[in-house]
Amino acid sequence: METTFRVPALAAAFAAFLQIGPAQAVDPYKDLKVEQRAVVDRIPSTPTTASAPAGAPKMSTKLNRADGNYRPGESVTLTVETDRDSYVWVFDTGTSGRVHQLFPNRYAKDNFVRAGKPMILPAADAKYQFVASEPVGPELLTVIASPNKASLTDDLIDRKTGAGAFLALQGTGASLSKDIGITLKRDHPKAVVQHQVLRIVK
Repeated sequence: METTFRVPALAAAFAAFLQIGPAQAVDPYKDLKVEQRAVVDRIPSTPTTASAPAGAPKMSTKLNRADGNYRPGESVTLTVETDRDSYVWVFDTGTSGRVHQLFPNRYAKDNFVRAGKPMILPAADAKYQFVASEPVGPELLTVIASPNKASLTDDLIDRKTGAGAFLALQGTGASLSKDIGITLKRDHPKAVVQHQVLRIVK
């Protein structure tokens, strides 16, 4: 049985600002809703420079559409690659502020990724899909990679709310980002974070 996650917009944001012309830069997060912006502010993307945590993996994330724009019904895939063996989590924060853990999920529980081996989500043989759906607008993906396997969300899962293959989390983007930020500092000091903003367009 296939389970489909219909995202109003899974993410095409970049850890750095996009360059428009020779000297102009735009904020890729400028049209995020308040709850989505809180996630970006409280769990910022990890710098790719020497200021990243010592011993932390380097991570790259890429959507299957370079511009991050999807029409309703189009399939979304995310490729994650790290330079060290790592454990990966992917969260989606919608415009309502609700957060779902897209990976690991009920069908794909193993979130280990080998160094230098790209992981494509969903895999070709996965029993779940990411499909863009209305309403139009932005969706925020937060990708976290850590050399530590310790769970990020066991105490945050909303076990009363069904979300198919995916895990609904208790609270909103603002409250959850605070809780996850605390867990990252305590249990995952070498974790790295990237945000992607995907936009559903007509």
